Amino acid sequence: MVSRCRAINVVLKIFDDDLFLPDKCWPEREFVQRVSARWAARELINELCVSNGDDAVPIITGYRNRMDEYASYDPGRGRSDVFVIARELANTVLTTLKMIEQERIFIYEHPKL
Repeated sequence: MVSRCRAINVVLKIFDDDLFLPDKCWPEREFVQRVSARWAARELINELCVSNGDDAVPIITGYRNRMDEYASYDPGRGRSDVFVIARELANTVLTTLKMIEQERIFIYEHPKL
């Protein structure tokens, strides 16, 4: 079982390290991808905060499945990209949590959570 607190720490680590604010002079596609990924991270943190249950994996898996479903509503027209990015973020978080459980990586636990 993976605690919601640990999962939130993983998302925050990804947010802080990899999803820094884009610069206004970035190419539009990269700018939109980064902003979408930041939105997805905040949504996933919110999902983990408001959901019932102690195990984060089913919460993240449900989020990933919903994003996958939303992405399928309008494929190929660019409007579903945000959901594809959100799904990939959820996959990254799930993979990271699995690696932590296998003690292959360590992520500092924030003391306030």
